[in-house]
Amino acid sequence: MSGNHFTAKKREAIHGVEEIIRYTFQDGSILWEALHVPGAPCYDIANRNLSDGNKRLALLGDAILKTVLIENWYGTLDARGQGNRHLSRIGGNANLADVGRRHGLDAFINPHPGQFGALGTGTVADTVEAILGAVWLDRSDSASVRAVMQTLGLA
Repeated sequence: MSGNHFTAKKREAIHGVEEIIRYTFQDGSILWEALHVPGAPCYDIANRNLSDGNKRLALLGDAILKTVLIENWYGTLDARGQGNRHLSRIGGNANLADVGRRHGLDAFINPHPGQFGALGTGTVADTVEAILGAVWLDRSDSASVRAVMQTLGLA
């Protein structure tokens, strides 16, 4: 892949995801990292090691997603069990993958070279979480993450 093609693909992916989530990154390299699954042909972005692809960002995004959902639940009179079920339903892989596909985020994921066909549920779900983690790292602001979650129908 030539450098120009790679750069064009990167710009297209960053712009496309920013339009979908209605958030503009100060540091687009964080979003570019979020779009790389483990084994994707990119191992270093802005001096960050990507041997695990977007998994580190996905772990962060999962924690932020849960924090926002629990903050939303906490102010209600709903029982703890309802809060747990809400967390599982909204934050579960099946729902996150559905959200990613419904909004077209899966079209911008950089897969492992051995992946063919439709991306798996876990891959798309991890990428949605990684995007939320990227928003957090870009601004360290739960309001920005909450706005993206609302845009995606997660909050």
